[in-house]
Amino acid sequence: MNSVHQELIEALKKWTPSGENTVDLLTNILPLSKEAAYRRLRGEILFSLDEAVVICRKINLSLDRLIEMKRENTFTFRANPLIFSQSIENYYKMLEDSFQAFNSIKDDPDSFVYAAQNNLPLTFAYKYPMLSRIKLFKWTYQLNPYSTPKKVTAFHIPEKIFRIQNRYSEAAQSINQSLLIDSNSMSAFINDIRFFETLEMISTEEILQMKKELMSLLDEMENTTKTSSFPSGKKLQIYISHTVIDASYFYIQNEKNRLSFIYLYSLNNINCDNIKMGDYQRQWIESLMRFSTLISGSGELERVRFFTKQREIVNSL
Repeated sequence: MNSVHQELIEALKKWTPSGENTVDLLTNILPLSKEAAYRRLRGEILFSLDEAVVICRKINLSLDRLIEMKRENTFTFRANPLIFSQSIENYYKMLEDSFQAFNSIKDDPDSFVYAAQNNLPLTFAYKYPMLSRIKLFKWTYQLNPYSTPKKVTAFHIPEKIFRIQNRYSEAAQSINQSLLIDSNSMSAFINDIRFFETLEMISTEEILQMKKELMSLLDEMENTTKTSSFPSGKKLQIYISHTVIDASYFYIQNEKNRLSFIYLYSLNNINCDNIKMGDYQRQWIESLMRFSTLISGSGELERVRFFTKQREIVNSL
């Protein structure tokens, strides 16, 4: 069988939701009868170029990556165009893609997530509108200082952004996770707030709202570490790093897929679904965990020390 054709079939099988049939997926993508779909999946008839293009668009697979699948140590990453467009719509699309990645595997009992973050953990932070607002405001101001409003209150964020962030948090908390957090992440976020406060872009009322949300975030995180689980019942192990985490990394796995995410340029991410790259990503995150302390479950002393310090940092605002 043609190797590219075989790789396209394997990609279709990976994309097929658990419990469903690949032939049904294919007939939903292409105007084919079931018999014609079966013949393509058995390799009796090769996909035409037009058919391959339609399939790749539907399952978010690039033709370049399809051709390079057999090349040793070549991994194709997909990048979001935020750094070039600074578009709220593209930011929404990136959030939606991330949500879909979590949502597609949350019902799989074998799925889990490894994450290492050098900022406020998105699994929790996306629930809080003011924390999300300041992060998005910073990104926009950094790229377009002259066209960005000079006050956070004047910075408009469509309601659908907050909705998709909440859906992201809900889906992420429906999967077993091991989460590694940079111990300096709260201090870094507070420094961002102080910077905009110095420029008189943030009001006293907004700072008070952010302090309230940060305290709620810490309360929520502390409660999950005590039980080692999310409200959904899924397991959560939180580690605190003793070294600086240079970037934020995610590794998502279920029975069929391995997804790697690396965050760049503050809000952007690049992602790859190559299995070998996924193994490398997991190994890297596990290596970072060796320089960390587990505060979930039995690590009560370290847990109390960590959250006490974080609340002191927030109260310094």
